[in-house]
Amino acid sequence: MQYFPAFCIFFAENIEKTTLMRTERKSLLFRLFSGILALLGFASCIDPFVERCEYGCPTTGFQAKGTVTDEADTPISGIRVILTSEYKDEFSADTVFTDTQGNFETKRLESVSADPFLIIYDDVDGNENGGEFLSDTTSLRQLTPIQTEKGDGRWYEGEYVYTDKKALKKKP
Repeated sequence: MQYFPAFCIFFAENIEKTTLMRTERKSLLFRLFSGILALLGFASCIDPFVERCEYGCPTTGFQAKGTVTDEADTPISGIRVILTSEYKDEFSADTVFTDTQGNFETKRLESVSADPFLIIYDDVDGNENGGEFLSDTTSLRQLTPIQTEKGDGRWYEGEYVYTDKKALKKKP
């Protein structure tokens, strides 16, 4: 019986050491696996053969130009040409007037896409340009763009020109 207290003390000390070792081992394994997972996470985001990522929206530069005539193919001067967005909350992008040859050319614009833009034709000077004409609209979606400058292969998609030949009808 005299060995029993010594055995209990020895057993209690070993249990304490074993528990401490298990805790240290768990902590070491936790740190090791956390480090490995962190390295794998960073490594999955890095591709040494690809340029770094860019954030933002792709943009394109575009311009509208063309000629406005009457139904007899006679150029009409003084027609207001408005390049604007289809969306009601957007502002008018550009307003120009046709010259004596019926030609117009808007300024260069930049947007995420030229698709939602409209060209609106309005006769605002009455009979001064050979009669009164009905308003008309063309969507840039209906026109075939001509690429005048290539994009950079990333977010800039290049420059485009949309050309429209519009024949306006006279008001009845």
